[in-house]
Amino acid sequence: MRIRLLAVAVAATVAVGAAALPGVAAAAPAKTKPKKVKVLVLGDSVGQGLELKGLRNDKRLQTTNAATVNCTLAGGANSLESYSGGNVIGSGCPDWRTAWPPLVQQNQPDVVIVFTGGWEIVDRWFENPGQGLPNTILDPTFQQSVADANKEAATLLSATGAKVIFPTMPYIDPPHAYPEPPGVNGISEIWWEPYGPDTPPPAWQPPKPGQPFVSSKAKVDAFNKIRLDLAKQRAIKVFDLNKFVSPKGVYTDKIKGKPARDTDRSHFNEYGYQQITKWLAPQLQKLANNK
Repeated sequence: MRIRLLAVAVAATVAVGAAALPGVAAAAPAKTKPKKVKVLVLGDSVGQGLELKGLRNDKRLQTTNAATVNCTLAGGANSLESYSGGNVIGSGCPDWRTAWPPLVQQNQPDVVIVFTGGWEIVDRWFENPGQGLPNTILDPTFQQSVADANKEAATLLSATGAKVIFPTMPYIDPPHAYPEPPGVNGISEIWWEPYGPDTPPPAWQPPKPGQPFVSSKAKVDAFNKIRLDLAKQRAIKVFDLNKFVSPKGVYTDKIKGKPARDTDRSHFNEYGYQQITKWLAPQLQKLANNK
C-alpha cells in the first residue's frame, strides 16, 4: 500500500512539473465574440443612405435608421416661403427636440449619429420672417443658432449615456436646383444660389434685390467650422467626413479613384457609402468602448 501511494505522489509531481515546463501550452480560454456596437442614425437623407447602404451591412455594428429627409437643427423661418407657401426647411425633423430623445430611450444605442448638412446651410430669417433679406450661414446670428442647436442635441441625446457624434458636411455640387422635377412637395427650388463655383454662374438672378450670392463651398466651410470649433471646445464630438471624402479640400466625386457620388452630386452611391462605412466603423467601435 505504501509503495502505491508513493507512486501516485511521484506521478502527480511529474504532471505538475510538466505543466510548468516552458513550451507546454495551457488550454486557451474560449474566445468570445466582440459585442456589436449599437448605433442609432438620426438626421437627413445622406445619413439615411449611409445606414441603409453601408452601416447596416457591417458585422461590427447593430444599427437602427431613424433618419428622414430635409432635416435641420438650426431653426429659423423658412427662406423659401414665398415659393412654397409653407414651412419647408426642417420639414423632416421640426420636432427633433421632443421626437429624438424617446428614440434613444427606446433603442438604447451605444452611439447616436446626428447626420445633417445640406438643409442646415439654407438661407433663413431668424427675426421678422419675410422682411428684408434672409440670413446666410456667414451671418453671426445664423452661426450662433447652429452652434446652440448642436450643443443642445448633444445634451438631449446623451442622457442615457450614449455617445453622440456629428459629421462634417461633404462638399456638394448639384448640376442645378433640386428636387427634380421642380415642384416636388411644393418646392420649386431648394437653394436660391446654384451650388458650385465661388462666383455667380451666368444669368444668375438673386431671389430678392441685394441678396448676395454665396457659393456652396463657402457655406459648407462655414458650417463645418462651427462643428469643428465645437469639437475643439469639447462641446460635441465630430467625425470629419468631408476631409475623408474630399482630402484635397475641394469637391470630388471619387473615393480611392472610383466614382462615389450619386447623379445628383450631393448624395453618395452604394460604393461611396461602403467606403465611408469601412472608414467610420472602427471609429464608432473606439468611441463606444471609450468609457
